[in-house]
This record gives sequence, C-alpha cells and structure tokens, in this order.
Amino acid sequence: MKKADIFEFYRRLAEANPSPETELESGDIYQLLVAVV
Repeated sequence: MKKADIFEFYRRLAEANPSPETELESGDIYQLLVAVV
C-alpha cells in the first residue's frame, strides 16, 4: 500500500469507531501479555 492509502485507511477506521475497546479482559498487564502472545 502507498503511504497515503495507509493514512486514509486508518482515518476511516478512526471515523467509524472513535473509541475502540479490546474484547480481551485481564486482571493486569501481564495477563494481557500472555493472552496476546
């Protein structure tokens, strides 16, 4: 992708969902790290 296309892609994502939240729930940052890895 061209750099301009990438910026447009992220701009549209931010416009569609300005406050994204993760579906993962964890008690602390280390649990989140293990869940992702």
